[in-house]
Amino acid sequence: MSEVQSADSADASAARTAGEGDERRKEADSNEDADGTPRAEDGARERSLESDGITRRPTVVASTVALAAVALALVIVASASLTGGGVVLAGGLALAWGLIGPVPGSRRWLVDAGSLATFAGVVVSGLEGALVEPTLVATVCTVVAWDLAGSAIDLGDQLGREADTRRLEGVHAVSSVLVGLATMAIGYGTFVSAADGQPVAAVALLLLAGTLATIALGIRRSWRG
Repeated sequence: MSEVQSADSADASAARTAGEGDERRKEADSNEDADGTPRAEDGARERSLESDGITRRPTVVASTVALAAVALALVIVASASLTGGGVVLAGGLALAWGLIGPVPGSRRWLVDAGSLATFAGVVVSGLEGALVEPTLVATVCTVVAWDLAGSAIDLGDQLGREADTRRLEGVHAVSSVLVGLATMAIGYGTFVSAADGQPVAAVALLLLAGTLATIALGIRRSWRG
């Protein structure tokens, strides 16, 4: 009887060992491509982005306002300069792709490059003699779009698109617009008191306004962080 029990135990142990070996082989096969190349990096990347069930994409409200600001800048610039409008259109498309495209590793770069191109288009319109007031508004729209697009990316990465961040985004959007308006008032006051109506003076005003707005929004972002 004891010999029979020993044989049964040995058979059960062998079966368990064989089963564990099969599971290991299946697991190894699932981690390799068809050509035997490991897929560890892809799996780790997917787990890091989706295992917590959070959609880490730019939030909706800030993205929408940023795109609306770029669209307004495009309308203003294109109405005065076709060349400037073309440059703003290219920059706006890059910014939009950074917010809504499937490019998680390049969103920040696309937003920064698109905002810079948009501002370059505004400067081109200033050099071609566009009116100062609407061009200054386009400058502020560009900087506000850059700030809100960056905020949408940050909130999406930290909290996810599913989180209810509408109030936070609304407050951020209003404060960005207020900072832009204050900067526009300072820049326009400088232009009225010192400019001679030449395009170069208008471009200097745009650069001043853009710089001041960027610095002000950057300081606010550092305080918030």
